[in-house]
Amino acid sequence: MTELPHNERRLRAFLVGDLSDDARQAIEHEALSEDGALFAEIEALDDELRFDYLRGHLSASERECFEHRYLRSAHDRNRLGFADALLQRAAAPAVSAVPAGAPAAPRSPYPGWRAAFITAAVILTAVSVFEAMTTRRLAHDLAALRADIARVLAGMQDITSDTSRVLLR
Repeated sequence: MTELPHNERRLRAFLVGDLSDDARQAIEHEALSEDGALFAEIEALDDELRFDYLRGHLSASERECFEHRYLRSAHDRNRLGFADALLQRAAAPAVSAVPAGAPAAPRSPYPGWRAAFITAAVILTAVSVFEAMTTRRLAHDLAALRADIARVLAGMQDITSDTSRVLLR
């Protein structure tokens, strides 16, 4: 395993849940307060981490943390399955649909266009799926944050009530 830059090691530890609460909160604050570059880096590392797991490129401790964090929910298991399918598809040899000895199809006057359109369609599909998954995860995270805020406000209200009772005595 190659040595990773400090920030990448820190973000990978963040993704697998192998950081202290203070360090985790610092990264979350930094990701939300910047121009989105750190958030995009975290998203890219999230995908790389899945591929590294599937290829067996994680250390024993990273693998254990990864399995604890990424294999708990059906959504995360589905994303891992999608990554596995992508790796298998990329590793599969190309299959020709034309039988051996068949006459060649006529050449297009624009030979690169078809490949460009197919590539664009694949990229657009992948980006759409990625954005849908990210949006869904962010909506879930937002709901969790709202619930946390509601609990904090309820706690503050209890403290205020207790303080008022003490002062009115």
